[in-house]
Amino acid sequence: MVLIFISYRRSDSRHAAARIHTILSHFFGRHAVFFDVQSIPEGEEFPAYLREALHQARVVLVLIGPGWLVSAEGQRRLHHPHDFVRRELEIALSRGKECQVVPLLIDGARMPSADDLPPSLWRLPTLNAVTLDADPNFAREVRHLARRLAHTYHLPLRQSAQNLIHRFIEAYERQAYREAMELLERIAKHPKKPPIFDVEANRQHLQAILRDQDYNLLLGMLQAQLPLDEVRRAYERFQAEFGDHDPQGIGARVRQRHAVQAGGAINVGVGGGRMGARLLPTITWQTVRAGLVRVSEHVYAVRDFAMSRCAVSNAEYELFVRADDGYRNPDWWDYSPQARQWRAEHPQPIPPTFKGDQLPRTNLSWYDAQAFALWLSYRLGQTVGLPSEAQWQRAALGDQAQGYPWGMNFDPRRLCYGGQPRPSRVNDYPQGDSPWGIRQLCGGVWEWCSTDVDGQHTVAHPSRGRMVRGGAYTSSAEEVHPLYRATLPPQTVRPDVGLRLILLED
Repeated sequence: MVLIFISYRRSDSRHAAARIHTILSHFFGRHAVFFDVQSIPEGEEFPAYLREALHQARVVLVLIGPGWLVSAEGQRRLHHPHDFVRRELEIALSRGKECQVVPLLIDGARMPSADDLPPSLWRLPTLNAVTLDADPNFAREVRHLARRLAHTYHLPLRQSAQNLIHRFIEAYERQAYREAMELLERIAKHPKKPPIFDVEANRQHLQAILRDQDYNLLLGMLQAQLPLDEVRRAYERFQAEFGDHDPQGIGARVRQRHAVQAGGAINVGVGGGRMGARLLPTITWQTVRAGLVRVSEHVYAVRDFAMSRCAVSNAEYELFVRADDGYRNPDWWDYSPQARQWRAEHPQPIPPTFKGDQLPRTNLSWYDAQAFALWLSYRLGQTVGLPSEAQWQRAALGDQAQGYPWGMNFDPRRLCYGGQPRPSRVNDYPQGDSPWGIRQLCGGVWEWCSTDVDGQHTVAHPSRGRMVRGGAYTSSAEEVHPLYRATLPPQTVRPDVGLRLILLED
């Protein structure tokens, strides 16, 4: 691919053109700089190849020396219709903004005036010219010109194989994996790549990382409440690139429509499968309508969703533990390396501190909570997840910007807090329900959110700290306020931290 075309007269500036070609080839590569017959393969038709190179070039450098306009015999060669330099300039100038023509004045030459040129070259004198001094500054000025051309016209610079490998390693270390893949392809085509650098092994490794990264983003799109058609298109693009890799059954989920009714409670029964009804919880969901939510300094537009009326109980989580395809299946932690490591270190679930079917399930890391949501999504055929901070706050306060789920004033009779010896049952304190009929959003146990410390609410970066909301039976009055925000490392396991689920509408 020709990037730069050097137009010159041999009798006027052959030596300067050759030096410029050598320097530019060092910056952009020999094949990217067109230089007279040296750039034309043997046997090719000269005029046709010249025209093709000019139509490819993004920059045409016009070398103008003292004899460029008028020959030693006093002839104005540009006025001859078959003059090669004239034909080169006519093609370059006719391309408009697709091709930048840059005059280079050498050996003290000056720009010709319009009166000196044929009408077809009238634009040439209007172009800003670059004056190149003679030695010892010539080479330095050409190198400076090369850098300006690369920056101004976005011309890719040629780099050594070692430099490309260094950039590849740097991109890999900062987790810019697609950039690393692009650099790897450039290394593969480099004629001087080191034989010890295994391009294919690195390619396979990067493809696996990109596959897992994109798959995690698909899971995040489901949780982020994006429209089903958008998620389906993204999933189809994923399939086209990575095939049928789908450990969490995203394809099955996006093919089904959610059946959330307008308003009130929705009872979601069990899904199919060989486990049947006895191994899946029946959850009562409360619809939360769309609205604006201010979290800290940011305002979010929250779409319709449904939230479980109560926090997940010991009995409900135990169904996940007991199911053949539940906790014992490590695939539910396959959404990130950190989650996989957590599951490998905890092949058995950490038991709750407090026994009782209707007590909230605690001693769950964020990874465990996310795995439970993914399992339930797969079994129900619907998108279940952890709430974002904005969703949690919308569920707690509705259209109120302040106050509590039940009103503007704090009422200690409506929640479990203040250093109680244990949490209350998940269905207790109906007098503390939110405007949507959701129970114990304040007090009881802290609830994991999908939102991380950077305000993102996907599973794409599950090693970051995650927000918890609502306070707990151990909390002060300040901590159980709906606007109080706290963060915990995702591997945290505590007897006062549990989870609540959301169900997303299309």
